[in-house]
Amino acid sequence: MEGCFRAERADQLVSYVGYHIKKNNRGRLEGGKRSLYRIFYYDCPPLNGRSVWQPWDGRNTTFGKNSETYQWITSFQASLERRPKVAMRMGTIAKKMIHYVPTYEAMKSLQSGAKTYESLTRSDFEMVGMKQTGVDMRLGLDVASLSQGKMVDQIILIADDADFIPAIKVARRAGVDFLLDPMGNNVSRELALQVDDVEDLSLSFDPKRALS
Repeated sequence: MEGCFRAERADQLVSYVGYHIKKNNRGRLEGGKRSLYRIFYYDCPPLNGRSVWQPWDGRNTTFGKNSETYQWITSFQASLERRPKVAMRMGTIAKKMIHYVPTYEAMKSLQSGAKTYESLTRSDFEMVGMKQTGVDMRLGLDVASLSQGKMVDQIILIADDADFIPAIKVARRAGVDFLLDPMGNNVSRELALQVDDVEDLSLSFDPKRALS
């Protein structure tokens, strides 16, 4: 059942992209309606072979092939990469700086005296320092290649990260119509000013109907 669910999630992702093609074919392009060139999916393999000390009990969080997270991500990515028109762009995860720190709420409780450090539990900590590397570079190279090579007229980026602004500028200078879908997340003013339009279809998209 778990494997079916992961495959279904991959189907939903592909269907969401297809929803952009069908839903907003409103003559945006001078050449006519939208068609799909390719879905570029940017991610990293799950963390493996790393242990992180847990401040609340002195034990370790172990990242390995037996963890549910590892199995879910690898199964999902394997399912997605088999879909037609999907190109996987995989970076890596920087491991050295991963550690736990108290949450903002926990820090306030410590400062006010409501809690002591010894009384903190798992919910009072969050993991930081897990950073993807190589993903932004791959996206930038793909955008530059597609736009400079005149292979596409329009790019839709499903993200809300201002780190992609340099890639967006490259595409727009080449005459490519660049749209952003933040999927319900807030878009910074800096990012919104760099795209041609924000096209968020997350509220109207029905995953069950898309897969029926």
